Amino acid sequence: MNNAHEILQFIIKRCEHLKQNGRPPLLAVFDLDSTLFDVSPRTKAIFQSLASHPETKRRFPEESSVLSQLQPLPEDWGIKATLQRSQIRATLDFFEAVRLFWVENFFSDRYLHFDRLYDGALEFVQQLSEAGATIKYLTGRDHERMGAGTLAAIKASQLPLANESTHLILKPHRNLDDARYKTDNLKALSDRYPEIWFFENEPTIIKLVRVELPNVKVIFVDTVHSGQNEAPTGLPSIKKSFRK
Repeated sequence: MNNAHEILQFIIKRCEHLKQNGRPPLLAVFDLDSTLFDVSPRTKAIFQSLASHPETKRRFPEESSVLSQLQPLPEDWGIKATLQRSQIRATLDFFEAVRLFWVENFFSDRYLHFDRLYDGALEFVQQLSEAGATIKYLTGRDHERMGAGTLAAIKASQLPLANESTHLILKPHRNLDDARYKTDNLKALSDRYPEIWFFENEPTIIKLVRVELPNVKVIFVDTVHSGQNEAPTGLPSIKKSFRK
């Protein structure tokens, strides 16, 4: 299975098979950032907010003008690639100001509404839900900083969410390691469902899940990742569009 259409049809058939045999529905677990949602519009909005701030204009007049026009790409991880592409010539003070403002606001509720679903992602998840799969969202976002905004974004995007408290799983604390947190949550769910299908873009997380939970069926969403580990091989994958 090397495309979204094949993956979708296969999982739908698994849903039908389980139902015909009187078994509980399978579980489809989706990450959010860079799996269902393109986060580059969030970064763009953060750049524009910083560039328009009076203090930024005062301290960095030329740089703020360029910053306001930057176009982060869906394949940009964080802000480094975008800034390098801009060829902004500035002091370390400027780049540190950008980094701090981005971190403070990217990991917050304030700009989550700028995220956009990848092409076909909504229909993909909806069709799985209609076929009988249980849908959960397992994200590295933490409840304190991003809980309310994440819930609002899911509702606004019309992604299926049967139960807010049990089907949206956020970290209780920001400092928890994403890979450990997600693997432990999948482990806790593994006894309750006949099959678990896990959709994730980050190789570091996928690596740990594959080692500790070989029965979980992993789909690599090949959009963008941190680069801390090589992209996984031998897995079904979805490349940026959930339609193809």
